[in-house]
Amino acid sequence: MSKYREIVGDLWVVPADWRTITTNGFTTRYGRAVMGRGVAYQAKCLHPELPALLGLKLEREGNVPHVFEAYRLVTLPVKPRFGPGNQPGFLAPAEPELIRESLLRLVRLPLDGTIVLPRPGCGAGRLSWDAVRPICDEILTDDRFVIVHQDDGDE
Repeated sequence: MSKYREIVGDLWVVPADWRTITTNGFTTRYGRAVMGRGVAYQAKCLHPELPALLGLKLEREGNVPHVFEAYRLVTLPVKPRFGPGNQPGFLAPAEPELIRESLLRLVRLPLDGTIVLPRPGCGAGRLSWDAVRPICDEILTDDRFVIVHQDDGDE
């Protein structure tokens, strides 16, 4: 198998069987997942019930990738539930080790077809693509994975 492909495009427009959104593990006191920025926010706008559904899964199963078959979505945790100093995870930077763990779980999910994802941890997660690329190179060795990014200097 060859490794993932990388293309310039829009996560929501690129043809795909599954779309992966990067997330944090934080939930509000009402049990809703915090999805306030990036592709998580975009997914919330497309599917307003998603924060409640993801919140339930986070509480029951933890901060791991979750599949939402009805939406053809998979979550990819890049931030912890709580970051340094016990700050809410959505405020914390992305963690390379959590990205590694999440990608290892993602590749083991029984998902058929093309799976698109953004550069994990490189937007609101504040990591550089140079820091994350080696993790993706190591784990996403299957060409069914497509990493999309905007051509706006986000490297």
